[in-house]
Amino acid sequence: MRDVTNRIARLMDRAGFPADAATCFLGVEKRLLRNEPFGNRFEEAVENTRKDPSRFGEGLAAVEAQSGEFGENVFVMSLLYIMHCYLWLEEKYKENNISSTLYWNATRDLVAKCRECMENEGVPGTFVAGWFGRWFNLTRFALGRLQFEYGGVFMDPDLTLPCGYTMKHGGIFLGTHIPSFGPPMTDEVRNETYRQAYEFFRPQFPDGVVVIRTCTWILNPDQLEFLPEDSHLRGFINDFYIDTIHEKQTFGDAWRLVGPYSKLPVEEWPERTTMQRGYKKLLLEGRKTKEGAGLIIVADGKNVTKIPNYFKNK
Repeated sequence: MRDVTNRIARLMDRAGFPADAATCFLGVEKRLLRNEPFGNRFEEAVENTRKDPSRFGEGLAAVEAQSGEFGENVFVMSLLYIMHCYLWLEEKYKENNISSTLYWNATRDLVAKCRECMENEGVPGTFVAGWFGRWFNLTRFALGRLQFEYGGVFMDPDLTLPCGYTMKHGGIFLGTHIPSFGPPMTDEVRNETYRQAYEFFRPQFPDGVVVIRTCTWILNPDQLEFLPEDSHLRGFINDFYIDTIHEKQTFGDAWRLVGPYSKLPVEEWPERTTMQRGYKKLLLEGRKTKEGAGLIIVADGKNVTKIPNYFKNK
């Protein structure tokens, strides 16, 4: 296990973990080395997941149950377990001829979730550990600024977009997620991300047209009321054809916006950013937040969603 500890240190260093978080995790590693019964149970959970990634949740539950007895914070133990799984994930990428660049892109999710936990719970770790499962069965990949997942099926009626492409009922799409940490989402960064997704996923789409879909508070159209014209987020929202808008009774994603202040009355929320000021004003006016679902159509390596009659003119 000592060699594994060195590999964990390398992983955290290259992924860009905060120094204090890395020190914390390496301290727990040393405790596991000294306490053989706990160390063995921990490694058993990791090994079972390596042999069968569908057992990720089972291993996570075992580690979480053990954390109290071990005298360690459950969020810390959860992310350490996930990092151990990332060690064999690197080997799995190699076995499947997947670029090492994509592997290291995937490790950014570790840092994002760790930082979120530090901000919201005061400790390095993760309070959304179950999120990580799809990395290990190779159905989620990080390309450019976004993450993409296989397996989405369009359940709405057929929908023809301005570009002339018809999204069929039952047609497949890629789900997408926007990590909380990363470079600014400039036009250049977003377009390069769509190009990478097109190149990587195109073989999975029978007609060679890659469809991206997401449903998120980030696509709340009300944000256009307060986002500056040159806002990168405004640009991202406008990349989508938003086909569905849901009003939310509660703002469950508030922690993503204001961190631990989400547990306080809205009147006490900070106003450090345009988004914080905009949402605080919106909620204090008694309005509900919204969640938008939208599509991006990528053809010939570019986002053609809003190019009129793109497919008819080809």
